[in-house]
Amino acid sequence: MAQFKKVFAAIDSSTKSNDVLKRSIWLAKEEGADLIVMHVVEIPWFEMPIDVWGKKPPIDEEALRKKIEAKISKLNEEAKVKFFIQIKRGVPSEEVIFEAKREQADIIVIGNRGETKISEFILGSTAEKITQKSHIPVLIVKTECQKPYKNILIPTDLSKTSEKSISLTKTLFASSNIEILYAHEVFGDFMLDFYSLSEDESKIYKDKVRVFAKEQFNKFLKSQNFKNGTLIEGSPTMKSALIEYINNKACDLVVLGSEGLRDMGSIILGSTSSFIMREAKCDILVYVIET
Repeated sequence: MAQFKKVFAAIDSSTKSNDVLKRSIWLAKEEGADLIVMHVVEIPWFEMPIDVWGKKPPIDEEALRKKIEAKISKLNEEAKVKFFIQIKRGVPSEEVIFEAKREQADIIVIGNRGETKISEFILGSTAEKITQKSHIPVLIVKTECQKPYKNILIPTDLSKTSEKSISLTKTLFASSNIEILYAHEVFGDFMLDFYSLSEDESKIYKDKVRVFAKEQFNKFLKSQNFKNGTLIEGSPTMKSALIEYINNKACDLVVLGSEGLRDMGSIILGSTSSFIMREAKCDILVYVIET
């Protein structure tokens, strides 16, 4: 197992916070790590005009701390993990990133509310903002936490970034069944026809692409000391092929390696990693490498 010393859990007021805490406690117990639990009171709440309430907004931080402590203590009865609680006020993504770095956390665990508003899609959810900017592995809990992860899927683009996410997974979940997934791109019939390739020429092209992709993937698997790998074609698009395979596969966790989103255009359009983060039904572990 990886030598993690601090697991950093960020919880909100949703019901998903219980699963975030359960998964965080399990990770901390497995790693022999301390658990830091943070709740951020969001700015729109405590910056309301005073005349809304007739007085200062009624946030009792001490009462909130005791409520969180009681919840953790109940879930932590068996594991007996050492934990600390932080209550902050501000923008959740900014506070989580800052405090996780200040605490030198080894992993951040957060929930996903599954926001679908267009503003959330364009600006990015709290989860996406944290994964893009923290450069600390981020575990996004989407499902009910009932057991350790047994079946893990790692989509790869055969890059050095992907190698790092595979290495993290092998150390964190050594006893789990880990499968590497590679989707290679093949030009569709419409594009091949556009370039005036005959039916025979199109078939030759596709066959050569498949052979090359298989050779490259096998070489990559060998370099990572892996035998369990799946090769699929990115049709009709790479993203759709990946998410269809992921959501039809009985996996508990998908691990993504990424270099993050560099500009506003990529935030609006979304990278493959961001797309999978939003659309996958299982939990997601994201490791954004700082470049």
